[in-house]
Amino acid sequence: QCVGPARPSSLVIIIDCPSPAYIDSLTTAHQFVPFLEGTKTAGPQKDQLMMIVHSLGPGVAQDARYKKWAARFPAHVRHMVSAPEYVPDNNPFQRHLRIHAAMHAISPHTYILPQATDKAELPLHTFLDSKNLVAPKSMMMYDIEPEPKLDESMVTQLLTAEQMLAKVDDVTPPSPHPNDGDDLVVCPIGTGSSVPSTYRNVSSNIVSVKGFGGIVLDCGESTVSQLKRFLGFPRRNHANTRIQQSYTEFLKTLKLLYVSHMHADHHLGAIQLLHEWNQATQMMDPKPRLSVLAPARFWAWLEDFSGVQDLGLDRLDFISCSDIRLIDPTAKIPIKENQKYRTAVTKLKSDLGLVDILTCGVIHCPWAYGLSLTHYTGWKLVYSGDTRPCANLVTLGRAGDKPPTVLLHEATLPDYLHVDAVAKRHSTVSEAVAMALGMGAENLLLTHFSQRCLDLPRWTTANIEAVKVARYGYVASASTSVGSSVDDVEDSATELDVDDDDIDAGAGVDFGHVNDLETYGQDVAEQTDAPNAALNAVLGDLKIASAFDMSAYAPRDIKKYRYNTHRLKQVLHDEMKLFIAEESADTVEPSQLKKGKQKAKAKKGKDSA
Repeated sequence: QCVGPARPSSLVIIIDCPSPAYIDSLTTAHQFVPFLEGTKTAGPQKDQLMMIVHSLGPGVAQDARYKKWAARFPAHVRHMVSAPEYVPDNNPFQRHLRIHAAMHAISPHTYILPQATDKAELPLHTFLDSKNLVAPKSMMMYDIEPEPKLDESMVTQLLTAEQMLAKVDDVTPPSPHPNDGDDLVVCPIGTGSSVPSTYRNVSSNIVSVKGFGGIVLDCGESTVSQLKRFLGFPRRNHANTRIQQSYTEFLKTLKLLYVSHMHADHHLGAIQLLHEWNQATQMMDPKPRLSVLAPARFWAWLEDFSGVQDLGLDRLDFISCSDIRLIDPTAKIPIKENQKYRTAVTKLKSDLGLVDILTCGVIHCPWAYGLSLTHYTGWKLVYSGDTRPCANLVTLGRAGDKPPTVLLHEATLPDYLHVDAVAKRHSTVSEAVAMALGMGAENLLLTHFSQRCLDLPRWTTANIEAVKVARYGYVASASTSVGSSVDDVEDSATELDVDDDDIDAGAGVDFGHVNDLETYGQDVAEQTDAPNAALNAVLGDLKIASAFDMSAYAPRDIKKYRYNTHRLKQVLHDEMKLFIAEESADTVEPSQLKKGKQKAKAKKGKDSA
């Protein structure tokens, strides 16, 4: 009595054709014959078909074979054409773009506007002569029942980077020669930990070595997508004045992929990167080779995956991190080069102009490593990967009697979450600062932040001076001699027993200072704008900056960072307030929201008076 008679449902076909190589097998597949006009086996399914979604790779939609086949479907059928020629390359991550545009306005050559466009390359009518063509949009829906129809009620306008920048009031004009004198530019592509969030993707960094080629330091999921917007694809991103290559050009000159450890947020994007590197370079003559430096298990993982996707393994020179690791903390050149890998290491040094390349074991998970690269032009880059403060990394930074020009160090958690940091084997902000001081680093670039924290990182004199590691004792004030006669201090990560329920408790975004802007500004000013005497004495000549996604830092950018902290802090504070307001608008009843706005307006008037 409650159910009506049965009737045929509407049908939708989703076609995934990644390249023209698949067109012949697709268009001759017998499964589609009942839906095509002019076939003897056409049946009632033809009338039930309402929508075809064409998910097409480059070149497919303009191929005459595919267009002729698509035209054989009934005239009443809608065609949603998801192909790069017909869909604008909009940036759907509007909150990230909003904050990035505001930061770009402060330092244009540090915070690079991601590439995006609101215009398609070709008009839809060049695909088919039909009135039923649709270009997909983010959040567009198609209702099958009770009546087939397109629903665009959730579609919002997606601004380009230029449109978002136009909404920023105070824009700093870019200098004309941003790259002069920059032998070393470190570009954090993803600066968050664990999982992607609204504002930060997971770990990835690139370095472009002048006259030699590129380096990728860790490659978390979606690294390729981030790189395409950062560098530009298929054309170069002209907003990026620091690495003047497109994504494809960068791939063709890529010399090293380094993976610090086997956690997904550091290596899951490597499959796509290697696949696209293989595609971009396989027609070059001679075909280039790529060095891969990673834990031994990474190679086993690549071999397994290569059975389903061509990664160009025959052109990869694999070096296990354990075979070039620092092994003698008292030696001036503490390195072991396994004979098996000596040729690969020598080639890698030649490819990048390196005089030294070292790894060391760090305290995080099994087979986790730090990395040191020393270039013949004089710069030295040390990358911590994920780690607790540890003696091996300090020794690595001091190896070769040269302090790091830049130390790229994780600072996953704020100091007040030290218990979490110990339990998860990560570093706090002050611990990262102490490690830089222990190595004598010239510049410190902080990265790998917890996704719950959006404000600027803060450090204190007391917390810096309290950091201990084996062989060195208190790191910030440790002797410069490697063989310091200090009783070994075991890392607390191996000693502290923390209940799992206490880890990441309440791990939402930290908005602790949203309503305390004045105090927050004083806290940041004490450590950056105008350091107090005690902290200044501890830091000495060390320059510190906090990384953000799709940014670029030469030593001089890190030096200038402290002068921008007040404006950066204001950007983050404003974004926190916008985030809260937008999330509240999604969950609060309209009447309650209206009352809240009236209350806020009344308070603002009272404050002004």
